[in-house]
This record gives sequence, structure tokens and C-alpha cells, in this order.
Amino acid sequence: MKHILMRLEQLIPTLSGNQLDESFINLIREYDNTWQELPEKQQLVALQDLEDVCQSANDNVRLFCYSLISFRGHDSRWMEKMLKTIERLSELPLDALYFLYWQISIRFTRWPECESETGKILHWKLFQRICANCSAQVNGLEWIDEKERHADTVVVLTAQFLGETVHGPSKTALDRCKTLIQKMGKKVLLINTAEISATTNRLSIAGVIPLNYLEYYSSQEYIDWKGTRIPFFQCENDMPNIDTYRMLLQSIVQMKPAYVIEIGTG
Repeated sequence: MKHILMRLEQLIPTLSGNQLDESFINLIREYDNTWQELPEKQQLVALQDLEDVCQSANDNVRLFCYSLISFRGHDSRWMEKMLKTIERLSELPLDALYFLYWQISIRFTRWPECESETGKILHWKLFQRICANCSAQVNGLEWIDEKERHADTVVVLTAQFLGETVHGPSKTALDRCKTLIQKMGKKVLLINTAEISATTNRLSIAGVIPLNYLEYYSSQEYIDWKGTRIPFFQCENDMPNIDTYRMLLQSIVQMKPAYVIEIGTG
């Protein structure tokens, strides 16, 4: 492990710009493979050593290092440092920000020890940054006054839909729709915005967690759930897509629903 860290220490000062050097990425992979073979007591020390080595790096390199350190270490302080590095990278494009947001969201869900109050605030600020980016590109929509809305119509949004039986948020969304239709007499449209499935990894961060998207549901116009037929639409697996956002927003404006329910995004 020490010889890998020494090679990284020599290489990092030579790296510049936004593109990560392939030799650096390969060296980090070699580090990670070696790290997994270490005794547990040595792993934490090795992660700290990698953090020390990356302190002299630019923020693109540092982000890559912290993405691995936090993925392996499950420590909130490293997640905070990863989020602070993202905050400093002011020119990251929307798809990269989006990808990072969901990858961090999944880490927080899988490993609660990664989350802290500071980390939650930084994560929320990242979300607001994404919203501001999208809002700047999607404009011209006006607030729909309550008097103009259709009291019998409701739109239900879910950020991921993985079927009727195996996925908690999907079942929750379906149960909400069933209640709205059967007990409240509403006309309902369930939309899978497919946002959690964001797959862009132009930054090549380490520790990427695969996110599922079921193509099968793209051809489905209805989901049958516990005796209730629920109108359904699934977005393509290419989020964030500004054209798709415009289409969704315009469709909802035309529907003029009484309200919109969002499930699975917090």
C-alpha cells in the first residue's frame, strides 16, 4: 500500500484541468483493490493516508479521492468534505451535478452513518443548485390559481418505479393512487420521472452505485394494482433532460390538477 501512496503523491502535483489522467484513475483502482485485502484495522489508516496525499490536489482530483474514501469509509466527515469539494466546483454541468446528488442520496440511505447535519445541509444546497440550473432553462410557466384547478384530478410523481411487489416507494405510490381513485373519487395519473436512475458519470467518480430502471414499464399505459387500474407514464432513462422537464410541466399545466403528490424523493 505504501508504494501505491508514494506513486500517487508523485503523480498528483502533475495533474491539472478538468479531465482526470487515466494513469491516476488506474492507480486509484490499484489502491482500492489493495485496500480491500487489508486487515480491517489497517483499512481506516489507509483511507486517512489517501486523504493526506490528496490534499495538494486540485478539486477534480480531490473529488475523485473523496468519492472513494467516503464509499469505503462510511464516515460523515468524509462525505462532508466530498460535498464541500462539489460546492467549490462551480462549473460542473447539470448532468454531473444531478448524478452526484443521487449517488450521495443513495449512500445516505444505505449507510446512515455517512449522514450528518452539515452533510444534510450541503446536500440540500446541491439540490437547490440543481433546481436553479433547471429553472433557468425552463421558464414561461405561470402559477395556476386554485380556482382554475380541477378538483377531481391529481398527479402522483415518483422518482423511481421498480414494479408492483418488490420496491417500497413504488408500492407506496400505487397505494396512494388506489386510495385517491377508490376512496376519494379522483382522476389520477401516476408518472415515473425516472430521476433516481440518472447514470451520467462524466466525472468518473469511484464507488458508483448502480441505479435501476425497468424499460418494460415505458410501454405501459396502466398499472393494475389490487383491483384498481391506474393510468401511468414513465419518462425515458436520460435524466436530467430539460426537454422532458418542459413536457412534464406543460402537461401538468394543461391538466390543471387540484394538487401534485411526490413520493420517494424526500
